[in-house]
Amino acid sequence: MAGFNGSGKVIKLPRFELDCRADMKRTLTSLGMGIAFDKEKADFREMCSAHVWIEKALQKTFVKVDEDGTEASAATSVKFRASAVDLYDGTVVIDRPFFFAIRDDKTGEILFLGSVVDPR
Repeated sequence: MAGFNGSGKVIKLPRFELDCRADMKRTLTSLGMGIAFDKEKADFREMCSAHVWIEKALQKTFVKVDEDGTEASAATSVKFRASAVDLYDGTVVIDRPFFFAIRDDKTGEILFLGSVVDPR
């Protein structure tokens, strides 16, 4: 794969594709987030009323470079565990299409928007 760098010189780069799956616990712990994985010490009271801690944090990344350009993506999932949860004593059934937003409570910033067309 070849291209020009703006100075009239040719740059040759091989096509490549990389993907990686990583358990982020060790990395996040080394960055000072180890307490979030500790059942006894984790404190997420600002986010929810139940006592929760992080059980797993996983990340998947992908990069592909070829003649058509560059494609890249990353996804991170976090699995929380709870020792006690206050359950709603009624029933809510959402059986029609709906729209949702995930919003930061402190800043009000919309982080994610989505819709479910078929909730089955």
